[in-house]
Amino acid sequence: MKDSLVTASNRAVARAIADRSMVLLKNEHESLPLSKALHSIAVIGPLADDHRSPLGWWSGDGKPEDTVTPLTVLGRRCRLPTKVSYAKGCDTQGDSTEGFAEAVAIARDSDVAIVFVGEISGDGW
Repeated sequence: MKDSLVTASNRAVARAIADRSMVLLKNEHESLPLSKALHSIAVIGPLADDHRSPLGWWSGDGKPEDTVTPLTVLGRRCRLPTKVSYAKGCDTQGDSTEGFAEAVAIARDSDVAIVFVGEISGDGW
């Protein structure tokens, strides 16, 4: 029974619903949508390439290998003629600043920086 729920069709519907439910709360300076004239994008944050956390704490039968990360989308699917650089930056837990300098450096060297932060999944504790 479980396997019959995780189908390509159901996954496509779930992604379509997620796409329609995303809300941009603020678009100061009309930064979005991203311009196709951008030469470089800095993607920063531990959640930018995290396959587990998008499933959330109560992921049920969700499988990390089925998630599509923001880094994947920006790097492969946007079809922007753009260099995409990634830095994990700091962890979302603890006081370590390891990785912060690298994140600042790629942000300074890029036309735009997109930062992905938030709550990690329960498995990340």
